[in-house]
This record gives sequence, structure tokens and C-alpha cells, in this order.
Amino acid sequence: MKKLAKWTPAIVAPVAVAAVAFGGPAIAAGSSQPTAESVEELISLVESSADAQYSGEVTQSSDLGLPELPDTANGMYRGAIDDPSEAIAELTAPHELRVFVGGPQQQRVQVLDDLAERDVIRNGDEVWAWDSRENTAVQVTVPEHEGTPPTDVTRLTPAELAQRFLDNVTPSTDVTLDSGTRVAGRNADLLVLDPQTDDTLVDSVAIAVDAETGVPLRVSVEASGVTAVEVEFTSIDYSAPDDSLFEFTPPAGAEVVTKTPSEGEDRERGDYPRPTVTGEDWTIIVESVAPAGALSGATGESAELLDQLTTPVEGGRGVQTTLFSVLLTDDGRMLTGAVPLDALVAAAAS
Repeated sequence: MKKLAKWTPAIVAPVAVAAVAFGGPAIAAGSSQPTAESVEELISLVESSADAQYSGEVTQSSDLGLPELPDTANGMYRGAIDDPSEAIAELTAPHELRVFVGGPQQQRVQVLDDLAERDVIRNGDEVWAWDSRENTAVQVTVPEHEGTPPTDVTRLTPAELAQRFLDNVTPSTDVTLDSGTRVAGRNADLLVLDPQTDDTLVDSVAIAVDAETGVPLRVSVEASGVTAVEVEFTSIDYSAPDDSLFEFTPPAGAEVVTKTPSEGEDRERGDYPRPTVTGEDWTIIVESVAPAGALSGATGESAELLDQLTTPVEGGRGVQTTLFSVLLTDDGRMLTGAVPLDALVAAAAS
């Protein structure tokens, strides 16, 4: 095992990052010596894969210590999931995806639900989010130099998750190069990120990188002694996808909504001020305004689900999964973090 210095990916919003972010058996048993000579070399290889073209099938599963909840379609295309139960449902439900990448400005991700399909398609400055179950399509136009607007679908890809970790690396994690492995029939090298604190639920993160192309094939988070979430390619083809895959026309009768990127910032004003972030790196806690009625206004099935998923704590109700915790306070706040629930309770009271 080859060791660099101490780095750490900062987890700014653990619920979103988890919905986005974690996959693969965290530190998979290596089968050979790594191809890369150093951590720096492997990270450079990942960066060079930004222009890669490929397609493949991806699986996502999780072990959060929660009951599997019904899959929810409505939350997938918002900039953030408003209802914590939607976030948890997305995390507990397994997903099968098809990923098509024609370069930095051509991507398509298909989530195959039961008797339904959800797509996010980027082609240049045009992005479509399509939900066949709801028969709705959202169109967003973005400047060509910007990346695809974050959605919960695109966050499920190994490349997106890996880049989020690598973009936020800071000096509180050991980063090592582990022995080689095989993913989707490809030789891969493992980058392992090990938090240097006992105050987080995350044990380690492993990124399996195609030894030849640099494309991340699997991203893994080990938390609370289990593989919390797994996202990995089961097959991958490095042929250029056909351009027609990145063209989209809403079906007749579909409800079409056109948005601009600035509309996603509305929550930072008025009743939804910018979230407050405390702590550092793996122990970051994000405090925001709870969804309207999330606690006091919950009724019917929502109230039953809240009772099922959360437990009463001082000042509200909370849930601790293997990977992150969520606290809904009696005074209308929501705190999240990749930390134990009692850390959120203490933060809320301070």
C-alpha cells in the first residue's frame, strides 16, 4: 500500500451526498499490484478521463439500517429533496441505471424503475429531466462552460461521485493507493480515503479507477462497519454513444416545465435562507429550514412514516442511519451530517 499525505473530502450536505454519493465494497480485496505508481498519478489519470466517451450499466444499493421504502419519483429532479422521507426512500431503494457519456457536454442517465423510467439528458447547453411515471419533463438551459445542473439522478454515477470527493480533498484524511481489483471486467486501481477522526460515521471511501482510461468504475463508502451504499458499473463499453441518445423531445401530452438555473436558488431567500454549516470536513453539520410541516404538520401516512423512521430526542425527532443522521427540531430546523445523532442534538442546542 502506498501512502500520500492526509487529505479529506469535505461532506457539505451528507443527505445529498449520500443520495449522490456512495458506492461499492469500500475496501475490496485487491487481486494484484496497482498499475499506478502513486496516488498523484492515479488522481491525474482520473482528471484526464473528463473527455472520455463510454456507456454502461450501473447498479446502486444501500445498507443504511432502515426498512426499504417505496421508490419516489417526484423528488428526483429538484435541486434538493424537500421531504426527508423522499431522500431516505431514494437511498434505501436499489436502482439500476444506464449511463451514456459523449464527453463533458453530452451525458444521459436513465434510472429504470418498476414499469417506469427517469432520464436526465444533457446535450450542449440544454438539459432535460424526464419522468415517464408522472409524464413530466423539465427543461433547463445552462451556459455551455458549466457542468450539468446537479440532480439526484446524475449523482448516482461513479464518475460524478468520485469527482465530488476528489474536488473537496483537504488535509484530514489518509489517502492511499491500494492493490488492484476488477470491476465490470476491467482492471482497476483503488484509491482509499480514510478519515482521521472518530467523530464521523464514515469509516472509509474507496474509488476504483479504470487502470487504462482513468474512468471511475466504483465508489464505495464503508460506514458503521458496513458498506453503506454501493454504486458501480456492471458493464462498460468505451465506444462513442450515438448522438441521437442525447436528443430529447417530450412525448405528446407530457407536462413540460422550463426553468433557469437561478430558479434553484430561490430557497436562499425569503422563507428559505442559506443553510448554516458548522464543523469541518467529515464532521460537518448542515442546518437549514425544515420542509413545511415536516414535524408538527405531518398527518396521515406522512406522520406514520415519520414515527417509523425517527425517534424522539431532546428538541425534536431524529434518525441515525449507518451513514448519516437527520434531526428535525420542534422549532422548524433540519440538521444533517455524517455524524452520530447525538452530535446533531448537541449542535441544535448550542
